[in-house]
Amino acid sequence: MASMASGPTHPFTCNTCQVAFRSSDLQRTHMQSDWHRYNLKRRVASLPPLTSEVFAEKVLANKASAAATAARASFEKVCSACQKTYFSENAYANHLGSQKHRQQLARMHMRDADDASSVMSSTFSLGEPLETASNVETASVASVATERDTDLAQITDGVQQANIADDDSSSRAPSAAADTDDMVEVLLNQCLF
Repeated sequence: MASMASGPTHPFTCNTCQVAFRSSDLQRTHMQSDWHRYNLKRRVASLPPLTSEVFAEKVLANKASAAATAARASFEKVCSACQKTYFSENAYANHLGSQKHRQQLARMHMRDADDASSVMSSTFSLGEPLETASNVETASVASVATERDTDLAQITDGVQQANIADDDSSSRAPSAAADTDDMVEVLLNQCLF
């Protein structure tokens, strides 16, 4: 740092920053610098001037702070559960701690679990051996065939009884035929319903 000694070697000075210069060009350049302007503002506020080293440290600290602020300003997070976008770290952190977010997460996990269970409950699985799948298929086909055979037997019995009743009704009197018709109708109702 140049001292304030004004002699033949440093005839030009800056009283605000308390420095001396060898030439008028150096003094003019200094007067246009940010350091000099900063010290002028400090002088108006009745504060002592800063050395160039301290001023350089302050500038670096301000640049780092500005970069951190810019990084915070460029913050953008999306909550996939709630489908909301946050541009502030604090707002995002508050959202993550909110009860509404936790409920949305629980709903989302329930939907995922339901989807997984529906896939797990399907009859076809890549992990099962072929014999197991065919046994399940055979058992279900057999139960359907048994039900079908039972229904068919009931219908056949009903039709045979109706045919027997028709044969008997042709030999009987007309009043007996009416009774037989009622009986056939009852049998058909039992068969169909």
